[in-house]
Amino acid sequence: FRTASECPRRTPLDVVHGAIPAALRGTAYKVGPGRFGVGSEDYAHWLDGDGYVFALDFADGGATYCARFVETAGYVEEQEKITWRTTFGTQRPGGPLANAFDLKLKNPANTN
Repeated sequence: FRTASECPRRTPLDVVHGAIPAALRGTAYKVGPGRFGVGSEDYAHWLDGDGYVFALDFADGGATYCARFVETAGYVEEQEKITWRTTFGTQRPGGPLANAFDLKLKNPANTN
């Protein structure tokens, strides 16, 4: 898995093949993991990835796209190194002793 890029402004998409029906209107949202590591450290499991919200908006025969990370406390704190233990196997630095009795888990906010 590869960490996604944020796209905070709506960006028009080019239609590569066919056409988007002019009557198609609305927004499709997808929430899932989007950041799979911090710095040079990778998360141990793809479901430990930080939340990422993707929006695809249809109107007037065209489509726009935007996407952002969910800025939880854990996401904001982990901009330079992994500091939280997560549900699916990513451990914070310090080995087994540092993580054995650490019951505080990071909420990756990656499910809807």
